[in-house]
Amino acid sequence: AVVSTQSTGDALWGLFRAELVYLIDQLKIIRDVFQGTLRTAKDNGMLSDIDESLLFPNVNKLYKVSNAFSFELYKVFKEGNATDESVIHALQEFSKKFHHPYQRYCLNYTRAAKYLKSLKTERSDFREYEKLCLEDARCKKRQLSDLLICPMQHLM
Repeated sequence: AVVSTQSTGDALWGLFRAELVYLIDQLKIIRDVFQGTLRTAKDNGMLSDIDESLLFPNVNKLYKVSNAFSFELYKVFKEGNATDESVIHALQEFSKKFHHPYQRYCLNYTRAAKYLKSLKTERSDFREYEKLCLEDARCKKRQLSDLLICPMQHLM
């Protein structure tokens, strides 16, 4: 059956938009600006002792899962005939793929937040790195600490 009501279609469109905002304005900023800049610094012999897996727990996997879900929703809308079955299929695929990565992220978030706080407190070179990231226009001056909480908020 074709998605029957306008309000259902609006809700699905809202879900798609929310997933894109999360993907592009949050996860992509963490991955491309903060994680990417840290990797560049490490490649140039700076901040080499920063534990990237502790600071950015599972962010790349979250990005892949969110990207895949966004693409599934896009396909549903692109075809122009979103059915209950096509939407349920997209949600089921997301559900299968999201549980483990999000569980891992949530379990490691507190450690990441504490690690970030200690780096900001104890390391002037890390503060310079963060300042450099904040100057990147893609970042829109959002703090890493604010962005790292986004995957947990996204689940709510």
